[in-house]
Amino acid sequence: MFRPALAAALALVTVAPAPAQDQNPVPLLKRVGALPGELVKAGRTDAEIADALFVITLGRLPKNTEKEQTVKFLSAAKDRAAAGRDLAWALVNTKEFFELHGLDKNPVEAQKIIAKFVEAWGKDDKKDKKDEKK
Repeated sequence: MFRPALAAALALVTVAPAPAQDQNPVPLLKRVGALPGELVKAGRTDAEIADALFVITLGRLPKNTEKEQTVKFLSAAKDRAAAGRDLAWALVNTKEFFELHGLDKNPVEAQKIIAKFVEAWGKDDKKDKKDEKK
């Protein structure tokens, strides 16, 4: 049986993580990078952003202490989307993420893939902000 919070977090993400030992992580990384900006634009709370990022990256809700720290971090941020991307970066660099997505077999190569996408995260948001100013 799903806990209500898990069901709500799953409703926020359109691509749920699939523990796939041999799958390509590229589509997931693209989605993870875009998700914080989408959630902020949709008016989601810091708690909902935390839940969604944990679900999409680690396949679980944050533990109470993780959620408290994450919500505190997001609420203190001047740019919530950027803070969400920072949180996503932290989550995709965890041992738990690497093991869940089969990246622990070649961590050096996995880190190169992650670094490539993390570098691109936020560029669309910056582009959107420039377009809004015009």
